[in-house]
Amino acid sequence: MNNALAPLVNMYINQDPIRLILKNLLITMRKEVLELKNIGRMPTETLEDTEGILSLIEKYDSLISNIESPISLEEAKVIISIFPEGFFYDLHWDLVRLIESFLMQNEQQYLEIINQCPSEEWKEVLNTRYINWKKRVMS
Repeated sequence: MNNALAPLVNMYINQDPIRLILKNLLITMRKEVLELKNIGRMPTETLEDTEGILSLIEKYDSLISNIESPISLEEAKVIISIFPEGFFYDLHWDLVRLIESFLMQNEQQYLEIINQCPSEEWKEVLNTRYINWKKRVMS
């Protein structure tokens, strides 16, 4: 073996490359999710909303629509934390879609994630949808 390559070969042999790749994937959070985290929880839409809310709606919409499923555990933790108390111009359904994309990765962690939802209403919706999914899968 070429002596110049020996350190690289030894590093490769001593490291499980799949484990390293998975570790990096789990640590990495998409920039859109980081931006959602910075913006924070969605407000609940009201009849008193002004035109100023349009830029916030567009920002959430742009970020959420650019996140491809499935999401990681860390991303799921951020996304569940931004659910509005009620409704927010139908963008809450996009959050539901993203959170549900995590279900197939780890069912137990999925249940833990949805129970962290700050909105009782959306927590109930997610739990009901999970129960209905489970019934379909079990039959």
